[in-house]
Amino acid sequence: HLRDVYRTKYGDPDRVGGQLDRLHDLAQAALATMRTLVAELRPPPLAEGLAAALRQHAAERQLTENLAVTVEITGDPQAPLSPAEELGLFRIAQEALNNVVKHAGVAQATVRLHLAQPVWLEISDRGQGFTPGPTGDSGCLGLAGMSERAAEIGWRLQVVSAPGAGARIRVEKTEAGGPP
Repeated sequence: HLRDVYRTKYGDPDRVGGQLDRLHDLAQAALATMRTLVAELRPPPLAEGLAAALRQHAAERQLTENLAVTVEITGDPQAPLSPAEELGLFRIAQEALNNVVKHAGVAQATVRLHLAQPVWLEISDRGQGFTPGPTGDSGCLGLAGMSERAAEIGWRLQVVSAPGAGARIRVEKTEAGGPP
């Protein structure tokens, strides 16, 4: 009798295990998203410089989302970047790594910061990739935000991707540091 009442009210009791597994997966994904959002609300740790902040963020991504991020710094880590440039580049790297987690289907990414002329930042993955639109975006809000941040600091954003070929986001300082 109790089984019939349960079935009438809640559905097939034999499916409960699968439904609980799905609920658990959804809860874990929501928790990971919330951790990322909370971390992004905190001010970035830029007191030690952009290179140190990128390394710290990579370590946090490993802990919170199991995303292995290799950080490669070339040139002079003390190279003069304005506070606005450092913050803009840090936020671009954050968003690019968000996109890796959400869309690439891989657990590995690389962040390269080149602090010699020309100065650039590159985030790449070997994930599923996408077809960039004519302006380099895919209709994704994350890419639009990265493009806006790059323009705000006078840097140029380039998106290189193709289905099955991963993605590469590169932000390069323009010659005079002004608008591209």
